[in-house]
Amino acid sequence: MDQPGSEGTTFFKAGEVRRTKCSYHERQIRHRWWLSIASHRFAARYSHFAVAILLLAAPILPGCVSARNIQEPISGAIEVTLPDSTRHVIEAAESAIADEGVGIELSDRKRGFVESEIIDIGAVRAMADRSSYHPAERSVRFRFWTRPTFGGTRLSAEVVYRFMGANGGRAMERMVPSDHAGREVLARMITRIEIRLREGRESRKQEAQKAPPPAS
Repeated sequence: MDQPGSEGTTFFKAGEVRRTKCSYHERQIRHRWWLSIASHRFAARYSHFAVAILLLAAPILPGCVSARNIQEPISGAIEVTLPDSTRHVIEAAESAIADEGVGIELSDRKRGFVESEIIDIGAVRAMADRSSYHPAERSVRFRFWTRPTFGGTRLSAEVVYRFMGANGGRAMERMVPSDHAGREVLARMITRIEIRLREGRESRKQEAQKAPPPAS
């Protein structure tokens, strides 16, 4: 015969198997215990999946969420120092873009800035294979910035694409990869800029030599 005991506890005869009635406090302890075991088992089983996802996403997330300053040259732009005025450098950059058969969308000589239209990289001459490019990598723009420096001009040259496609604005632009065909075209443009500026310096020097000396 059962004997009364403390709350939540039942005593019974030897050999009898009966289900005891747990108090609310005991049920809460058991519930927390089971939750603790379950959470540890879940973490042990799926933690490697979480680590794999983070490792794959790490190189992508910073580029997806960070926006660049559109008032400055892009990170990774090619920089060259030239012994010429910003006006002459901008003029040479405009000519280099036009020589590739690419239209100019914006030229601001006051700010020392010129950029091409967005084009399909397949429209310009390049040795690199472009058949495997992602659609977003095919649409590129060439851009040149100039900054006065001691004795000349600092030229920043870039070829960019919008890695988010049509949904991304200028702030979502990135420099094309190092093996992209746009780099080949950009290097050709820079060479033409340097040649044009050198020819301009020689021409101005010859004109100065031909000029009559000032009257005494």
